[in-house]
Amino acid sequence: MGGTQRAAAQYSNAPGENHVSLHGVVDLFVAGELHEVALRCAASGHPTQVDCRELERIDGSALQLLLALERDHRERAAAFTLRAVPEVVSRYLHLAGAWPLLAVVREEEALSPPVNTDPEARRSNAPALNIAKEDEPRE
Repeated sequence: MGGTQRAAAQYSNAPGENHVSLHGVVDLFVAGELHEVALRCAASGHPTQVDCRELERIDGSALQLLLALERDHRERAAAFTLRAVPEVVSRYLHLAGAWPLLAVVREEEALSPPVNTDPEARRSNAPALNIAKEDEPRE
């Protein structure tokens, strides 16, 4: 093949936010690329948006890195979101039991309003609502 192959994980940042794009197959063979990107995101301390629209599939090594990155962001109270996740990757996340742990916006929902990034709401798969109890004062 005469062309150059694009990296499986590409990193960029804007003021106050990291952007990561995942492309093709992200597996054990390219996990090092994703690991380097994950280290840069963690070091920045900013929220991270991961664009998955060109992602074909991931394996357990990539999922492990994504979950570690999500945990790091949760501990810092920073948002971590997978956006435009293709159906095949979405099914893998469900089968692996990772769906409730990650803020995921599927491919068809990517143009909708932003996903709820509250970790507790993701775990229960319930929308985050700020409803005051009857005996609590409303602001």
